[in-house]
Amino acid sequence: MEQDINKVKIQRIESPKDASEDQILQAIRKQPLGGATQLCPEFKNFSGNGVFEGSNCEVDFKHAFLVVGYGIENGIKYYKIQNSWGTAWAEGGYAKIRRDLVTNLCFPVL
Repeated sequence: MEQDINKVKIQRIESPKDASEDQILQAIRKQPLGGATQLCPEFKNFSGNGVFEGSNCEVDFKHAFLVVGYGIENGIKYYKIQNSWGTAWAEGGYAKIRRDLVTNLCFPVL
């Protein structure tokens, strides 16, 4: 028996690279954005306490995740991200990461 499944067709992927910070935050309020950061050991081992502020890691490899929210903690602007590594990483699979460490923001246009 076949089920009627709602299908979504992605028309294109857009990047808000020329968008202002306010426009990016508006986009996040509408839907998650894709994002990436350098994949350093400190990021892999991040406990989720506070805001991840990066390191001096010089790697060319980036790791992608979903940007699902944003805020400011102790004066540090951050994006809240959902990682694909499961709930054992950071805070149940979510973490706060300093905004300027996130690159390659993008979102699908349906």
